[in-house]
Amino acid sequence: MEVLDVPLIYTSEGNVPLDSVTYKYEWSRDTDNIYFKEAWFNADGKLVKNNVHMYALNGISSMQGEQAT
Repeated sequence: MEVLDVPLIYTSEGNVPLDSVTYKYEWSRDTDNIYFKEAWFNADGKLVKNNVHMYALNGISSMQGEQAT
């Protein structure tokens, strides 16, 4: 079995070389949360992978209290 030295990333098109996709990210914030959004695009500009990470500024306990009302 041949071992490749090229890092791969798993996308909707399967494992592809990391250098074949374009990575973009964005930070945003509203009154309650901070968001970090990541996106990977293939050579045709098609979105092939994305992630969104959220940090709740007020914590989980305050969010649970709002849901109970």
